Amino acid sequence: MSAISAQRGPQSWPSNNLRALEIHPAFYGPLTEDHASAMLSGHPPYTYILRNEGSNQLFLSFVNDCNIIEHLLFSKKGSIWFGQNGDPHIENSVRALVPDMMHCQSQQCRMLPRLHSFIR
Repeated sequence: MSAISAQRGPQSWPSNNLRALEIHPAFYGPLTEDHASAMLSGHPPYTYILRNEGSNQLFLSFVNDCNIIEHLLFSKKGSIWFGQNGDPHIENSVRALVPDMMHCQSQQCRMLPRLHSFIR
């Protein structure tokens, strides 16, 4: 192992997951559950954001059909995205994973774009 790679450490799945999400318009980066809940409060069902908490946890935070805010863990391995909320959710893209984890149709999903955080 070279000195440079020893300093950087091995490429881990969390950093690869974050890189894959950085360009997604609903990805807010590091947010706590409380902050995500405050941002989503008062929005209609199936409004969502993507976020990370800590260095290795990715979350889909959304308003469910009963107007309750949920925070569900998800991850990526290779090119496959996995939802981890009790039921197995396995998809080839975040776009397909989000409605599957929220138990809705893709046209019902309402992304809360990052721009929204500057307007509110």
